[in-house]
Amino acid sequence: MTKEFLISLLVIEAMLMGVFTVMDIVGFYVLYEGVLIPMFYMIGVYGAREQKVTAAYYFFIYTLLGSVLMLISIMYVYTISGTTDYETLMGYELSEKVQMVVFIGFVASLAVKIPLFPMHI
Repeated sequence: MTKEFLISLLVIEAMLMGVFTVMDIVGFYVLYEGVLIPMFYMIGVYGAREQKVTAAYYFFIYTLLGSVLMLISIMYVYTISGTTDYETLMGYELSEKVQMVVFIGFVASLAVKIPLFPMHI
């Protein structure tokens, strides 16, 4: 039981290291959302309460639906620029409107996955 837990933690760690080292927005998205799978497993198996499986499904659906905004933003940048490479996008001039739309999409998606405000239940 401990072995699977530690393997899940190592997979999450490897994916998060990839998130911060990848040089492509699509790679960032895939690795960032890939963390959902081991987290789903960890919540469902090692959760502390009786409804841990239900909590795992809620977590998975909630964060996956929230990440759709990031995916839409990435597709929007790709349709405008034709690339998802960070270095190429650094030299690409995007209008303020496009920057605002992409910013809102990323912030909303990240706010779902990383709660910004503490919830007290």
